[in-house]
Order: sequence, then C-alpha cells, then structure tokens
Amino acid sequence: MVSRSLLVTTLIALSACAHFEGPVVLWLVVGTDGLPQQIKVQRSLGMGLDEKAVRTVRQWRLQPATKEGKPVPVTMNVQINFRLTK
Repeated sequence: MVSRSLLVTTLIALSACAHFEGPVVLWLVVGTDGLPQQIKVQRSLGMGLDEKAVRTVRQWRLQPATKEGKPVPVTMNVQINFRLTK
C-alpha cells in the first residue's frame, strides 16, 4: 500500500510540471474487495493530470461498504486536487 502523503507529494509535483492546477473528479465503484473499479473521469483537467489521478486512485485500497454484515459494491465520486506550490 502506498502512503497518502507520498501520493499527495507526487500529485503536487505533477501539477507543477504541467503548470496547471484544479480538481479532477472521478466516478468509481468500490468492489467487495475494497479495490476501485470502473474508474471514469467526471470532470477533466487535461494536461495528462486526469490519467495521473486515475493511476493514483487505482493504487488505493478502501474498506468496502457492508449491508447486513456482508461486503457490497458501492459507487462514489472522488475529487483529486492538483495545486501548484510556491
């Protein structure tokens, strides 16, 4: 599992390389195994940052939702914010 602080640092660096900042919104399904699936870009930023956001979210391991004590798939939106550092 990759640490979130490392991912945030990487995303900030990628944003600086593109000289662009803003949010990318992704829609995805969290499977019964906690893995992100069927990731789709809902709000694009362009400049290759959409693909970087998708690649980052694919590395996440989430706790699956449960219904009556059993894991179930659930949909969610995720916003990844790219920002320039000074």
